[in-house]
Amino acid sequence: MELGAGVGALILYTPAGLDGEEIEISRDGSAVYPGLPAGRYTIWRGHAPAAAVTVAGGQVSSCHWPG
Repeated sequence: MELGAGVGALILYTPAGLDGEEIEISRDGSAVYPGLPAGRYTIWRGHAPAAAVTVAGGQVSSCHWPG
């Protein structure tokens, strides 16, 4: 895992019912990115925002799937 001043990582905890499901994530104000540059992201449930999270450079961020 590469972490640095402008690159972080995200651990997303989800319920068992989402096992095997595709989960979309996008940086606020833009399209889906394959990497996670530091910044604020929206986590999507279908076509609706499910949560927001900030990924900090040089850190691993986490978010629990909304109930």
